[in-house]
Amino acid sequence: MRDKAQRPIIHFNLRQAIDAGFSNVDDFIDIFDAVMNYSIMHAIVPGQIETFTFLMDAQEVPIYEFPVA
Repeated sequence: MRDKAQRPIIHFNLRQAIDAGFSNVDDFIDIFDAVMNYSIMHAIVPGQIETFTFLMDAQEVPIYEFPVA
C-alpha cells in the first residue's frame, strides 16, 4: 500500500502474528526487526522515498494477549 505521496505503508496484523506462534516478546522483536530491515532495504529509494508508515493492527487482540516483557 502507499499513501497520497506514494510513500510505502507497512501493515502488520498482530492477530495473525500471534496466531502464527509469535506470542512472546523475543519472537515479536525478531519478526518486527525482520520486517523493518526488509522495508528499509526494499521500500526506501534514497532521494525520493525516504520515509514510510508502519501500521500495527491490534484490532482483534485483547490486552492480555499483547506480547510484553
